[in-house]
Amino acid sequence: MKKLFMTVLTLISLIGCTTENSVKTSSVAESSEVDVKNGVLMDKTFYNPLDLRQNMGDPWVFKHEGYYYYLHGGSNIRVIKSKWLTQLTPNINDANQSKIIFNQKSIDVVEVWAPELFFFEGHWYLYFTATQDIANTLAKDTARRTYGAKSKTADCFGEWEKAVKIDLPLDYRSIDATFMNYNGHQYIIYSGWPNATNSDWLQNLYITELEEGNPLRAKSTDEEARVLISEPQYEWEVREARQNEGPAYVSSPSGNPTLLYSASYSGGDKYC
Repeated sequence: MKKLFMTVLTLISLIGCTTENSVKTSSVAESSEVDVKNGVLMDKTFYNPLDLRQNMGDPWVFKHEGYYYYLHGGSNIRVIKSKWLTQLTPNINDANQSKIIFNQKSIDVVEVWAPELFFFEGHWYLYFTATQDIANTLAKDTARRTYGAKSKTADCFGEWEKAVKIDLPLDYRSIDATFMNYNGHQYIIYSGWPNATNSDWLQNLYITELEEGNPLRAKSTDEEARVLISEPQYEWEVREARQNEGPAYVSSPSGNPTLLYSASYSGGDKYC
């Protein structure tokens, strides 16, 4: 449900990495010692950009042409653009630094989870999970599906087309979708139920090929187009619940696709 591992990855990038960008950020702190967010001395210390007081979930960071694009779940999806990972607090008065790109009322959905932003062939794309406003808790959870939107131009802060539900093979519960472009083919990877009414809350990871050049449409919605990647089986995947979720695609140095994901019950301390 919640990609808490993205929080961990963000913190690792702030604390432990030695990339060019982390060095630049450090030199900025040492030279000016000014926290752009609060206008106070940084004292040569990195700040955690994730504001947990806002009860935000599913943080996501995408780097494109020297900028970090940061967003998280909520009734609105706001993108924050920054040169530095340590300066990801939104300035709602700066149209060049912060913009709402989706409002749940625009397509009449609720509980927006796991937004992911990526750039592909001259356009920005947004993936997110949402459900319908249903009183029954189980029915609301069963109704969670994957949605997507496309920017009209190459400007993330420009106009966006109306979000749509992405029709996937076997229209079952699906959450935490992510995008993979590999060897000239595009894929969507997501966490889903194995059947329509999942009484034991089992969540597997699935992959489906997308229509060429269109991240918002599956190449086929036939049953066999949904391919199982991973089913919880190891001890660390079945603590309190059998759940594999929050997939994120990265490319290894050799170019092989690699998938990071979360496991076990997301509402407890055994989540990993």
